[in-house]
Amino acid sequence: MFRRVAAAVLALSEGSQQPEYLVRLTNEVYFKIPEPTRCDFLASAPYNSVGVTGVGFERIDFRAAIPDCKKALQADPLHPRLLYNLGRSHDAAGNFDTAVELYHQSSELGYAAATSSLGVMYINGQGTKQDFDEGTRLLRNARSLGSRSAKISLTYSDFSVLFDTIEFQEVQRRLKDLGHYSGSIDGDFGPASKKALENFHIASDFRASGLTLETLDGLGLLSIIPPYELN
Repeated sequence: MFRRVAAAVLALSEGSQQPEYLVRLTNEVYFKIPEPTRCDFLASAPYNSVGVTGVGFERIDFRAAIPDCKKALQADPLHPRLLYNLGRSHDAAGNFDTAVELYHQSSELGYAAATSSLGVMYINGQGTKQDFDEGTRLLRNARSLGSRSAKISLTYSDFSVLFDTIEFQEVQRRLKDLGHYSGSIDGDFGPASKKALENFHIASDFRASGLTLETLDGLGLLSIIPPYELN
């Protein structure tokens, strides 16, 4: 069908239009949607590829999900979606070391949602050493694979709530180096600094959400984020 359409367009346009067929495979692809397991019903994230409603992270019944996901994996130990579901279950249970290991396995098999969750674990320092560079790299990779959760993690959280004068000075200095700011390097992130940041967002085609991971990465300032712990 594609070849016939392309041939017809080429003929009708006398060769001036040359159709191309581009496919981006950003998730699991099935000729027939698989039958969901109990693991899927108990631990799949919303917007999954198996047609179930999905469960919000806070609503995961990990006591039921962990054994059911382990059982499902017995038949296919390297199934990326089921590894991710088990990782989510352990994550919800607070078993962060195990969750990170499972997210790693699923991510290495190309599962974008697992790569996104693994990035968040690195950002928050849960089950692994806090590493903003690695976490952001993983989130960027997951976003390129179509993960909406990775996009949210990169562009919606303003890390300036953690900043003091010294961090704001670094932001001002970098904005000045890039030609967006001409004021004093005083750490007072007032209207002039905010306007400079807005100009940087526009020039970089970034979402204007403050000093997000995407913005700090673009400025080369991920290292100024102070260490923190989630309560």
